[in-house]
Amino acid sequence: MIKNYIEEVKRLTIKNNKIRLIIIDDNEDDCDLLKEFFSNCDDIELCSVELNSIEGVRKVKKYNPDVVLTDFVMPNIDGSEVIKSIKMTSDENPKVIVLSGINDIKIINEAFECGADYYLMKPV
Repeated sequence: MIKNYIEEVKRLTIKNNKIRLIIIDDNEDDCDLLKEFFSNCDDIELCSVELNSIEGVRKVKKYNPDVVLTDFVMPNIDGSEVIKSIKMTSDENPKVIVLSGINDIKIINEAFECGADYYLMKPV
């Protein structure tokens, strides 16, 4: 499912023939799995993997990725603030994919209202 969405993004915006990706998730195991998966994709440049949402937002500003894959429920700043910050401050307006274990329609709607482009349920 993520791969299909990434293919759609690839058609829309590509830099240096690779999709630039940042992952923001406070779960280290999830980050390790995602990092391993995307590291094996020739058409994706994994710019940063951040366990801290504040640092994740900083990296988005630094790297201007095409796609941000983020959890929604995190300490420091939660996914809604992460998405709002990305959408308000990023020059490139990256696509934001929320990857969450929360299957609550209110949370899902909140993610889209904040600017998420896609919402996926864990585990993927």
